[in-house]
Amino acid sequence: MKKERGVSAIWLMPVLLLGIIAGIGLNYFSKETELIQAGLPRQLERTESLFAKIAEEVKPSVVQIVTTRRVADPFGEIEHFFKPFEEMFPEFFEPFKRHWKREPRAPQRQVSGLGSGFIVDKDGYIITNYHVIKDVDEIMVRLYRDNKEIPATVVGTDPLTDLAMIKIDVPEDLPVVRFGDSEKIRVGEWAIAVGSPFGLEHTVTAGIISGKGRVGFEMVHFENFIQTDAPIHPGSSGGPLLNSDGEVIGVNTFIMTRGMGMPMVFGFAIPSNMVKDIYSQLLEEGIVRRGWLGIVIQPLTEDKGVLISKVIPGGPAAKAGLKAKDIITEFEGKEILTTHDLQRKVARTGVEKRATVGIIRGGNEKEVIVRLGEMPTIEELAMIEKRIIERGPALR
Repeated sequence: MKKERGVSAIWLMPVLLLGIIAGIGLNYFSKETELIQAGLPRQLERTESLFAKIAEEVKPSVVQIVTTRRVADPFGEIEHFFKPFEEMFPEFFEPFKRHWKREPRAPQRQVSGLGSGFIVDKDGYIITNYHVIKDVDEIMVRLYRDNKEIPATVVGTDPLTDLAMIKIDVPEDLPVVRFGDSEKIRVGEWAIAVGSPFGLEHTVTAGIISGKGRVGFEMVHFENFIQTDAPIHPGSSGGPLLNSDGEVIGVNTFIMTRGMGMPMVFGFAIPSNMVKDIYSQLLEEGIVRRGWLGIVIQPLTEDKGVLISKVIPGGPAAKAGLKAKDIITEFEGKEILTTHDLQRKVARTGVEKRATVGIIRGGNEKEVIVRLGEMPTIEELAMIEKRIIERGPALR
């Protein structure tokens, strides 16, 4: 019996030890949980304070843009179209004729539009989206300080990136935004959007950076969008996307939804580094000049490089001896990974600059020196593409 009791005691020891360890562990984790829970209110309070501080700092530099465009009255056009037939069928047109005479119509009507922008220079220079001010007859700007509308003029536009610069004249210096480095942003970081969705001036929303380097939307010629889930709505186009330091990291440009009634919405913004390059050129010259190779390219299935499918006759590439079926692997000593990668590198290189292009031709590596031309306008590019490509990749 003593032996049996000894054996029982031996078996009970591990059980007791496990119970003690489990008790200590549960007590430890419960304390950890309590500490985390206790810290959450302070973290939320700090986040709320951060957003409020950014809103107070940036909102005075954000503007609402109201545009007016005069368009032909469609009913007036219908009346004009049927006028030649009145003499042929007078009985048929008599009732309509009487109605038109009773309610004379103006040849044109006004259509209003809304957008956003932000001040980049104390003298009244403002960045917005090109599509906000495209083909309008009048641009008015509302500042944060009051609801007064101030007329604006167009300084310059860049349809290839959907950016534009406008200017207002006021007697005092205006508050300006601070630019951040869009190359340094990371997916998962905070993103704050400011704009005037649906005419609701200086609305502030928050989310995170959901993605970088988004392409393939065919919204503009140069794509390199920042993706965010910070709510962006109609009327917010042209407003700033900010980081947690209150710096502009992008220009809110368009949204994408899953369909009618679907809650998932993503916003896309032009990166601030691209904006800074264009802003300086628009300020100095009113236009943006870009380098141009004069080739049609398409992606490869391999990890890197792009294939030249066509060479524009008389263009810079043709003059340098580049040929269809050449594979471009490097530009100015930097590796080329995608078609968009080459497009951006060529565009940022100055017009008339000599550039070294690394290619593979017939399995052999080779370097070709190209004197870059100036990229044609969007209308000229469309004409070239129409002549050369029935269905194919864009010109670069």
